Amino acid sequence: MDQVNNLNKRSDITISTFRTNMSNNIYNNLSEKELKYSYWYVTHRVFLRKLGILILAVAVGALLIYGVVLISGYYINDTGDTKALADRLSQDKFNLALLAESNKPKELVVGETQVLRGNKGNVDFVTKVLNPNVQWAVESIDYYYINGEEKTDIETSYVLPEQTKYLLHFNYPSISIGFSPRLVVEKVNWKKVVDFAAMQEKFVDFDVQNVTLTTLIKPTAIEPDSITNISFDVFNKSAYSFWEPRFIVLFERGGQLIAVAETQLSSLASNEKKTESLNLFQTLPAATTTTIIPDINILDPNVFKGFDVGSGELK
Repeated sequence: MDQVNNLNKRSDITISTFRTNMSNNIYNNLSEKELKYSYWYVTHRVFLRKLGILILAVAVGALLIYGVVLISGYYINDTGDTKALADRLSQDKFNLALLAESNKPKELVVGETQVLRGNKGNVDFVTKVLNPNVQWAVESIDYYYINGEEKTDIETSYVLPEQTKYLLHFNYPSISIGFSPRLVVEKVNWKKVVDFAAMQEKFVDFDVQNVTLTTLIKPTAIEPDSITNISFDVFNKSAYSFWEPRFIVLFERGGQLIAVAETQLSSLASNEKKTESLNLFQTLPAATTTTIIPDINILDPNVFKGFDVGSGELK
């Protein structure tokens, strides 16, 4: 009897424990829908893990590409900014140079004097002079040449801003071998000008055409002198007329200056075309190239030819 009672007690304890365990199971608190979601997650867990890794890799790649584009853009923009800064610094240096020049002009750059064959056995002296200043002109320059103990008469010229000027002395008697003429600048008068480049572009606009070099008389045993003619057309394309415009004629062979001449017209009106002819009493090689340079002092108001406004007064 006691054994039967003990068995009944054990059965009650087992059933009570089972009921307790069943009441503590978390799945008893889930709905059917939640159980379906849980089942789907468990069955797709590996796929979701791979998908997450893929999304992370794509995000990292996108950030990397964005970083490369950002850095490239920075360097491209930085290159432009650096160039702009260099340009500003160069401009500042140019402005500083102008500021320094505004108080005192730089000295003329004087080249070596060349001795060239001139007319009828004489020689010509030619010296190239450069004015490096932008806003200073040589209003007048007095110069002469010394050759041994002899010297030429004083001559006067001018040098415009940034102009390469040819100082000339023509028909000096043939010099002895061993003597080398030397240019002496006696006096230089400077004049400050403003915006000369625009002024020159406005006033000076010549078109030289149809340059012809012709040997008129060839040298012979009886008559060693020869005559060479140069002719050219000059067209004044500017709106300004000039009194006595001067032109320098350079003759070169193989890039070397072999002769020089100058000529002066009586006048040249706006939109006027004139033909100039000049004889040289010397022989020039057939391969001679010719350069014609206008030499007009546009800072001198007297070079401009006025026009009649009806009152007889020139304006």
